[in-house]
Amino acid sequence: MEKLEKAYVAFIDVLGFKNIVYNNNHEKLSKFFEITKTSFELFDQTKAKLKKFILSDSIIFAIEQGENNLKEILIAIRNLQAFLAAENIWVRGAISFGDVYMGDWGDGKIIYGDGYIKAYELEKKAVYPRVIIDPRFIPLVSTDRKSFMEKFSCFSSSTSGEFNHFPDINVIRLDDDLVASSIISTDATNDDDLFIAYGSRLLLADLQFSGDGKHIETIYEHLKVELYREYSHSPKYNWVKKYFVGLLSNAQLRLTVNPTIRNDIFLKAHKFSCL
Repeated sequence: MEKLEKAYVAFIDVLGFKNIVYNNNHEKLSKFFEITKTSFELFDQTKAKLKKFILSDSIIFAIEQGENNLKEILIAIRNLQAFLAAENIWVRGAISFGDVYMGDWGDGKIIYGDGYIKAYELEKKAVYPRVIIDPRFIPLVSTDRKSFMEKFSCFSSSTSGEFNHFPDINVIRLDDDLVASSIISTDATNDDDLFIAYGSRLLLADLQFSGDGKHIETIYEHLKVELYREYSHSPKYNWVKKYFVGLLSNAQLRLTVNPTIRNDIFLKAHKFSCL
């Protein structure tokens, strides 16, 4: 039996994957594997310690415990989730920690350990298209919930330099405003769970093009269709709608200097709220 190691583990489920397969939606299936493969290759260049593989409709990440490694796995999940959401592919999952082995076994791959089981079981509690964070992370790296969130939010005054060594740049400047892409968010509309803030990565990508990016607009177009396609799916897409309304409203309040971009974000938030 292989030796277990202390690791952070994420278990991520692709929502609607079975329907994609049953309906022979080859275009969407190909898009999913293309995005995931490209993301994995990018992670290989920048995050060599991150282990990952796909098991049917599930994506699994693992990385050895350590504060910097926690940031790496959170950023990797956030970026992958953002890329997939932009293609109307939604995921739900959880990240936990514990003893894990993930690697080669004979001619295949194997993963086992209580860390994997914790992430697998916690995923069911995510409910909406989000990757929730095991609250037991907090005492591992912080004194309390507030300081934990500040460690992973570029809105905190202490993080602008802290994140500069990551290839994935999280902070940009628009005139005199510091606009940032948080890694962690909290859901005040349904529960108090912490989850990975994938929407902020899409907003950041748009702002990097001085407000001319189309990622947020693309999400809006997806929701305009999905919200009314099937009643049983309405709760998860309503949650996404509320998440983006909150994200955009918060960003609009922070952009105090650039009125053009601030107004554009306000209009986007209004459009989402009217869906």
